[in-house]
Amino acid sequence: MPSLQAKLLNGFLSISGARRQFSNGEQLLAKAVKRRPKEPAEPSAKIKRKYEVSETSRGGARTFVVAPREGGRPLDILFLHGGAYIWDLMSIHWSFITGLVDRLGATITVPLYPLAPEASWQEAHAVAHAAYDDLTKTDSGRSLVLAGDSSGAGLALALAMSLRDTGRRLPAALVLASPWLDVSVSDPTQPVLARNDPMLAIPGLRAAGRSYARDLPLIDPRVSPLFGSLSELPPIAIFTGSRDLLSADAKRLASKADDPNRVRLFEYPGMVHGWMLLPIPEAARALDDAAGFLTERTAPA
Repeated sequence: MPSLQAKLLNGFLSISGARRQFSNGEQLLAKAVKRRPKEPAEPSAKIKRKYEVSETSRGGARTFVVAPREGGRPLDILFLHGGAYIWDLMSIHWSFITGLVDRLGATITVPLYPLAPEASWQEAHAVAHAAYDDLTKTDSGRSLVLAGDSSGAGLALALAMSLRDTGRRLPAALVLASPWLDVSVSDPTQPVLARNDPMLAIPGLRAAGRSYARDLPLIDPRVSPLFGSLSELPPIAIFTGSRDLLSADAKRLASKADDPNRVRLFEYPGMVHGWMLLPIPEAARALDDAAGFLTERTAPA
């Protein structure tokens, strides 16, 4: 049963008209571009005091690196943020990032990949590959994990598929939080799911997906990894909520697994899209579940 905090948050989202911004695709893209000068959300002064925070460049893109000040372990996480491929890193992402640092002692790399509609999937992939390459350029003995939320989770899975297809070193595991895996938003159950989703709507998602894919078919695995093969990929943890219209993507991906032990679906009743980024008890539970999953699959401290 959802916590009181989650129920209050869901109620607020329902009456706030949060999903209205997704009801018109053209207006959504225009608002995203207009918001650019206010992005991204940088780590706060509190975060900079508590953690080792540095800034660098990967593939020409601004990149943050966050690590514990002491007691770290040999674990790198490449985190690709969500935002429908049109919005930059948000302040709520930092609670998820630092939550993983706290639980795992990991060093987390956060590249600010180029966004649609100004950029396409190719530029986003190039930055993700560059960030991954930097983490694998030496045989350091450190474990490496790919993680992302929403569209960032889709980019993370597409990156893993590309690495496999080109014979590159694969990550030890993937964590996909509220993943958006099909930019065509084509699952027949999604119009029904959308009625109970207080945050997302299909028209805006489709417009964002098309602006990201450009001339690529919307079901091409490079932009919609749901349609790619899971063969030879590392273990995957998928987190989804029952009030997220993109839960259809998460369940379809889990159903594709030949070995159910390698793809684990964490479904949280009553949770909305991206709940693990929000200040509710279920976010801490999701972080605990993600940390437990990764601890079993990565190098010890």
